[in-house]
Amino acid sequence: MIETIRVSDLTVLRALPTHVTRPPVLFVHGYFADATVFNEWLTFFAKRGVPAYAVHLRGRADSRTGTHLGRASIQDFVEDAARVARDLDRPAVVGHSMGGLIAQRLAERGEVKA
Repeated sequence: MIETIRVSDLTVLRALPTHVTRPPVLFVHGYFADATVFNEWLTFFAKRGVPAYAVHLRGRADSRTGTHLGRASIQDFVEDAARVARDLDRPAVVGHSMGGLIAQRLAERGEVKA
């Protein structure tokens, strides 16, 4: 089951397994999407023992409300994902489109394990 949680002022989707067998994974969406694009993947991973999370980057689904997307930078989005990654204690990360760039930046900074 997917639930919505808050990490600081960010909205995050979460699917937890009944029995945890692996470290968590964080999914990061692209510019023209939000975290719901990963709903099926969250469930897929949770059924296999992996706590799965997907962050709604600022300006989407009540994450950092008041954000003007035309003024948000890649670094702003990296900071959003990093905030969640720190809360999860360095998860693995999967990014799609712009989320792939964000994932690379997180890895560069040492914020994620893989």
